[in-house]
Amino acid sequence: MAKKPLLMEKPAAQEAHPTTVFVTYLPDDGDNDDTCVNGVQFQADEPTELDMGKARDANVMVRIQNNPYFHIGDDPPPSKKSLAVAERAKGHLDRLEDIIADFRAGKATHYHADELERISREIKESKR
Repeated sequence: MAKKPLLMEKPAAQEAHPTTVFVTYLPDDGDNDDTCVNGVQFQADEPTELDMGKARDANVMVRIQNNPYFHIGDDPPPSKKSLAVAERAKGHLDRLEDIIADFRAGKATHYHADELERISREIKESKR
């Protein structure tokens, strides 16, 4: 009986080196919540994955490399816009708590209603 030829094991495929990088748009207070660079859309404080194997993504990386409004890599800091929005929200909440306390104490006046209207308008006019 003839021997069967031994099947050679295929060499394990080499693991590809990761060619992706995360980029985060960090706008200042008053800047747009999103921006587009070379056809790639970025949302404020949201990491976007770029594939350096693609020419378009590589071109984006070249354009934003020294731009202070973009963070390249993991763990981006919060944008100045996010910090400002959080501070404004804290201010609104503090003012609302004071008004609620006055309503509960029976000290509410038409000035409180005006203040509630002002707070509501500020929140509606805020982009974020």
